[in-house]
Formats: sequence, structure tokens, C-alpha cells
Amino acid sequence: PSPAPPWAPGATGPSNSSTTPAAAAGTPINNFVPAAVVEEPDAIPEIVALAAGSHHSLALVKTGEMFAWGDNFFGQLGLGYESLQREPDRFHKTQSYRQPEMVDQPQRIKKFDYIFIEKRMEVVGNATVERQYTVQITGKIKSDALLDNTITQISAGNFQSMALSSEGGVYTWGTNSLGQQGTCDCGACAHDYDAAGYCAPNSAPPAPPAPDADALLAAAQSLVAAPPPYVAKQKWEKKCECSCAGSGTCKYAPPSGDLEAINEGTCVGYGSETRCECVEPYLTMTGSIYKMDQPMYFALGAKTGFTFVTIAAGGAMFAISQSKCPNSDTGVECSGLGECQEPEEVGNELPKCVCELGFAGIFCEHSCPIGTKKDADAVRADHNFEKFKNSRYREETDGVMTGMICAGHGVCSKTGACDCDENWFGDRCQHMCPWDNDKRHCSGNGTCVYNPEVQVTPYCVCDRRNVVQKDPELAAENTKFCADKQLFVWPNGWCSYYDASQGFDACFSQGLCGVCEDAALRPLVLVPLLFSILFSVLVIFEL
Repeated sequence: PSPAPPWAPGATGPSNSSTTPAAAAGTPINNFVPAAVVEEPDAIPEIVALAAGSHHSLALVKTGEMFAWGDNFFGQLGLGYESLQREPDRFHKTQSYRQPEMVDQPQRIKKFDYIFIEKRMEVVGNATVERQYTVQITGKIKSDALLDNTITQISAGNFQSMALSSEGGVYTWGTNSLGQQGTCDCGACAHDYDAAGYCAPNSAPPAPPAPDADALLAAAQSLVAAPPPYVAKQKWEKKCECSCAGSGTCKYAPPSGDLEAINEGTCVGYGSETRCECVEPYLTMTGSIYKMDQPMYFALGAKTGFTFVTIAAGGAMFAISQSKCPNSDTGVECSGLGECQEPEEVGNELPKCVCELGFAGIFCEHSCPIGTKKDADAVRADHNFEKFKNSRYREETDGVMTGMICAGHGVCSKTGACDCDENWFGDRCQHMCPWDNDKRHCSGNGTCVYNPEVQVTPYCVCDRRNVVQKDPELAAENTKFCADKQLFVWPNGWCSYYDASQGFDACFSQGLCGVCEDAALRPLVLVPLLFSILFSVLVIFEL
């Protein structure tokens, strides 16, 4: 069965803990505890440092959090995107957030935020139970070497930014046109798994290899302890995608024809320790970084392990020139991947680049994600063919995915990201929301959710209501909903669609709801049960 979504009706907790390891493991989260490092809940953190670049500013507060505002064309604010359209009311959009292109008020840099699961023993009635809480950490850098590793110094140059941590680590972001990031290649963008893709957990480690007779004899005659027959960090045949943040060529590219995949990592480990390795000896990432839109570990520090004591971001000299159309960072018109188009009418409109198919951006600097045969095969395999005979995805009738931009189910934005069609998800729109025999997503009885931390493919959250309410009007409204939809009301007061093979309880308590195709209407039981529940509600209301 698929892992449980982060919240099901039977779980006790809000849905804002959806990206937690406990949720990914199928464990209901009981609460969400923000770990704000302030002495008083309403206190405004004290600003301890300020830095000004040519067109942007940084602030460091006592909690260790950084704020940035101003120009973001080179990603120098570290917010995880670049502001390429410097106009009011323009927004950088993805499937999960909508950020302003013009940043005229301080925005918190969220690069270093992380969460962990805290276990607490609590007394419930006459029993002591273990509960899990999702704790969000801000203002600290996750580190095994130093528990309180935090940012202590900031610096801003013309179009780049730097930060120093209490552990002596240096982070850089912004332009790299003159090597300001301290690297001419991919550098340390994959450091600390920044670029790592997703690997499905392997259930168990392989059995250790049996030693041969020669190895046993050599071990017996040697005074040195023999090495273990195998290590815990197992290497698997499964591959994963490695892509650095920011603009550049340090991205994953799927295999095409006779060409092998570029920047393809390796899945290692097993169980909860399964992860995508994008660093040596598993992979040496290839490409170049032009701009970095979020803090990246300094390449020299990652390579040598040096501890730094101070930082300074410098400036640069600039020459102003005029070109007919936008040029790339290396001075090539439309990056050599498009044609310069003059405006139809003479006015304020400037010439623009018309990019070749598969490229986007002001100067065609972004390549658009392309769907692969593997993507199409995965969509076909995602569906329960035994239960839904006609649900198998077919490219000839449901849309060609292989070799198509955004897998044929989205459009490439100006930033090279895919804006996916409804019910399609993923960086190249390669994941489809499950559907039934009539090819209705979630059978038309639910909402599709995509959270790779919980499940690598989209899943359905079924329509449901609870008729046990203190408010009589809400109780009546929910009761009418259940009756109109012909949904069976269970003894706990819930009516819900669910997976026919898994059953109501699996959907209610674990979130395993399938395609929401079953209602389990019991006409003879439904009416008296509804009256009984309404009577209980009225009694509660009177009390």
C-alpha cells in the first residue's frame, strides 16, 4: 500500500505538518510545534548586522535568521528564485508558491529551515502514551558537528551575497559571472544533498556476501582485524536526478537516443536511510553555474574542510553596451538558441528573443524539461489495472508524453519551469493524479494532492463530512451533504468516499483512499442512523 498522506480524519493534528518524516512513514502527526528562538512570543528579534549591495540589502537578526530585499535579478536575495521581470504586479509562480518579482520589503531567507520529529510521553486518561510532534527549526543550520550552528556574519557585494556560520562555514549566492561564487563549475552545489533527487526507500539491506575459503584463511593468518563483509551504505541499481539550484547547466538531463543521462545520481542505503547521492564517488556533477538563487556552501570549504573566520563581498567594474536583443552572460544574442524579433510597431516595446522549441527565458537561458518514455511507463504502471480495466494510460489517446515539453501536460514558463495542467504534477509534469475507468481523477469525488515527501506520486483526498457537530446548522448541512451524495454515515459520524478494496477504515485512519470510488451506501441503515446522530447533536447543543 502507498504511504499515508499527512492528515486523515482519524489522525489528531493539523495538515501543516505535511512534509515531515513521520508523515512519510505513515505515522499520524499529533501537533505542529514551531521552534521560534525568541525570548517572548510577541518580541521582535533584534537586528545584529546589516549589509548593503549595489541594489539589494541584507539584515541578520539575533535569532540567526537572515532577511533580504531589493534587486533579485541574479538571485542575490537567496529566496530560491530569480526576479527576471522587474515590473510591479509580476509574480514568480510554481506549483507550491507565488512570490513577488519586485521585493520591496524584507523577506526571510528560508534555505536553512528544517524539521525533526520529537517524541514525548504524555498521560492520556489512565495510560501513558508516546506522541510525536513536528518541530520546525529556523535560524539554525542543521549540522552534526555543532548543535547551535547559526549565521553570525553577512556581507553584500554588487550582485552577490555571503554569510559566515558559527561553525566556520561560508555560504555564497547571487551572480557568478566573474566567479564570485568561488567556482567555475558546479562547485559545492550538491554539498549536503542540496541537489539530491528522490529515492524510494529500500525495505531491507541485502544479505552479506559469503566469504570464500581464501579470504577466511587470509583473515585467520593476519593479525589485523578483517574488514566487515559489507557496509551499511549499500549501492543500488536505482538512479536519481541531481539538479543544482539557480541558473546554469548543473542540471539533470534524461537519456536521449544514444546519449546517456547527465548528472544522474545513485540511490544508496536502505529503509529510512535511503537517499540520492550526487557527490563523489557516486557522481561528479558536470556543468557551470551562472547565478545561484539560494545560499550555496563555499566550494573551497567543502573541498578542504577549512574553517573561516571572516568574509567580505567585493564589487566589480562594469561597461555599458547596447545590443539589439538580450544577450547571455557570455554575450551571445539569445544564447544562440533563438531569433531576435523586432516589435511590430515602433514605440516603447523592445526587441525580444523568440526561443527555439524547448528553451525559454528573456535570452533563452532556460531549457524546458522534456518527458521521457520512462515517465510514460511510470504513469501506465501507477494505475490499478486489476480494479480499473480501462484506466491504463495510453499515449495515442491520452496524450504523448515521450519527448514532449513538460511531458505534454504543461507549458514551459519564462523561467524554464513547467506550469502543469490540472491533475498533473512534478518538475516536468510527469506525475498524474489517479483516475477511474471513466478517466475521472479521484473518480470526481475528491481532491488530488502531490507531496513527494509523503508519496512520490499524487494521491487522492476524498470528499468527506462529519455530521456530529455542536452547531445544528452545520450538522444539518453536513447531513444533507451525506444524503445528497448517498454516502454511508459511519458510527463515528463521518461519511466519506474511499477505496473499495482498502475499505473505509484504511482511508479514515491511514489516508489510504485509492481513487475515492466507493460510497458504501446502506439505505436501510442510513436513515435511522442519521436521525440518531441528529438527536445526539441536539442533546449536545442543549447541554
